[in-house]
Amino acid sequence: MYDCIDLECFSNSCFTDDIKLSVQPSVAGVTVVSWTVSPSLLVPSDALYQLQFSRHGHNYDDSWQAISDKLVNTFIGIDDARRDLGQLRHSFYRVVISVPDPQDPSTNLNTWISKPVNALGANYGLKPAQLRMRQEIIRREIRRYRDPSTPAQKGYLIRLKRHGPIQEGSIDPDTGQIINDTEQGYGTKYGYYDAYPCFYMDMGNYETDIKTVTDIGISVDGPFTKVKFLNIPQVDSHDIWVDAESDERWWIGKVTTLTKVGSEPLVCSAVAGRISFDDAIYKIPVGDSQISFGVKFDWFGYTLRWG
Repeated sequence: MYDCIDLECFSNSCFTDDIKLSVQPSVAGVTVVSWTVSPSLLVPSDALYQLQFSRHGHNYDDSWQAISDKLVNTFIGIDDARRDLGQLRHSFYRVVISVPDPQDPSTNLNTWISKPVNALGANYGLKPAQLRMRQEIIRREIRRYRDPSTPAQKGYLIRLKRHGPIQEGSIDPDTGQIINDTEQGYGTKYGYYDAYPCFYMDMGNYETDIKTVTDIGISVDGPFTKVKFLNIPQVDSHDIWVDAESDERWWIGKVTTLTKVGSEPLVCSAVAGRISFDDAIYKIPVGDSQISFGVKFDWFGYTLRWG
């Protein structure tokens, strides 16, 4: 385990409802915890994110253990410990976001702590049979990705940031419009998180090329296609998927749920459009050297880092 936050120092710490956690236990004992931060919380780009675990659902409890390093520019934490399914109802996660003092990195200028979320997440109310069905759906999808006869392609998920300070230079001071050719926001107000690897997509047949510009300024010159994917971690409209082989980058449009258990969408489809090669999105680095998740784990035969 790693050193936990100093629970005695709350003078500049804040328990907040502005950080929402989504917990998705997977088949091989891996739990994926992702978070969404409210735009009202001005989290700077150099903030550190740390996932923590406890058997108690109270923030003031001193049993919280850090299960990840302090990570930069990420929306997700991975718990690769094998936790007994029967104990998940008594297991909880939270994320701690801290801003270190540049003059003294051992102290924090600000700390935000999310509300604890049960390890079953949205599946807390499910019966054991439903939980087993959920695990079977995930297992089958992952097994299908390993089958070379399927159209599944490996790639990276780049999630759009929806919070934080506006990236310097990303807004035209005269018109107030987003500038699409900068490496600060990459054509957005807040930028993107680091690329999440090992995210597979089923690519459908290409449709007619339609040149368009999305409402966040991304230039899409087609073709368009329908894609299908396992929704772990969760994908939203305006996220980006990168083909690991060709480096083609696809804008994700409307997301539709195909299979869900309880209230959790497990398998989804979306309309995807290939982004113009001259768009700033192609300046976003991907690859193992850029990954900030700090773990390596195995999902039924393939690893988080393909090496």
